[in-house]
Amino acid sequence: MLLPNGLRVYTPEATLIHMAERCYHAQAMSVVALLGSYRNVDALLRVVVDGAHRRPGNRLVGAFKHLGMAAHSKHLAEGMRRAEMDLRHENPFTGEGFAVVAGAVPISNMLRAQWQMHRQTIIDLLQTAGTTREVDEVLAQIDDVYTHDAWNSLSIEGYRVSKELIEQISNGTWDPNIDNLGASTRDVMAVKGYWSVYQSAREVVKRSIVQGEPVSVRNKLSDWYQDLFDPSAKAGILTRSQLIGYRNHPVYIRTANHVPPASEQLLDAMETYFDLVDEEEHPLVRAVLGHWFLGYIHPYPDGNGRLARFVMNAELVSSGYRWAVIRLDQRKRYMEALDAASFGRDIAPFAKLIIEHLERN
Repeated sequence: MLLPNGLRVYTPEATLIHMAERCYHAQAMSVVALLGSYRNVDALLRVVVDGAHRRPGNRLVGAFKHLGMAAHSKHLAEGMRRAEMDLRHENPFTGEGFAVVAGAVPISNMLRAQWQMHRQTIIDLLQTAGTTREVDEVLAQIDDVYTHDAWNSLSIEGYRVSKELIEQISNGTWDPNIDNLGASTRDVMAVKGYWSVYQSAREVVKRSIVQGEPVSVRNKLSDWYQDLFDPSAKAGILTRSQLIGYRNHPVYIRTANHVPPASEQLLDAMETYFDLVDEEEHPLVRAVLGHWFLGYIHPYPDGNGRLARFVMNAELVSSGYRWAVIRLDQRKRYMEALDAASFGRDIAPFAKLIIEHLERN
């Protein structure tokens, strides 16, 4: 279809038929997401047969088989045989197959493919094993590092806060009528929100260790987002309705090449995110990809970075690792590593950064 502005738009079937074979390599994630969205291949088979597209049809037979969609591959191949089309199995993909859920929306299968692609890299890089620790020891360690963590995490996001302010709010001695410590109302509310989320995350970690089960943030992330900005709503900086649900508008990340998914995709993307975290057995993969995926999806209007670091650290400390404080002086490297994973599909720089911080803290 040719639009009035000169842009040519293809149906999914036409795209898969007419795209160059190199797209299976250069745009593998997008192709996987599109193929995985097919509940059945009748529409695709019809186009293959009507146009006598033998070579693209053969590639599609091999592609579905590579993705573990055996029924789709078989049905397409049988349809081509009935049409007396020369059938030669080809696999246009290279490397290992991706795990897809047939019929799932494209964003879901794209996220699953990325998770599968990156997890082994993390396992190979991060050889450090967690140690079994008593719950009191774990809680004491994260309490001890709280001020250091809060100052760095908030400073990375551009807030101007002091460690003295952070300590006063956490120990209940801050007096709004006396102490502003050079911070604006927005800064103070950010510190109060961070303290609230920390206390909740601390309880999640405690429960995880006591029960001997991995942390699941499926039922906590929305609460953490609201806790993070509840003080700002009470101060009139935000409206209460702004704290409900995921963002409903596009978002762009400063200094990053990656553009997060459209708001219409967020419900499917986040459900897949929670499934992937809960299904993952390796704690470091849960921590590293749990952080990166949340930033990649960027479900909230603000606070995604802080929430991602809380998710990462809850997964780390509940699995015998230390709380990883991403320092302000590493902000540039940190942001570049996240963008390398999101835009360049290279998780190694981010994984290496996390292990370095685990060793230092």
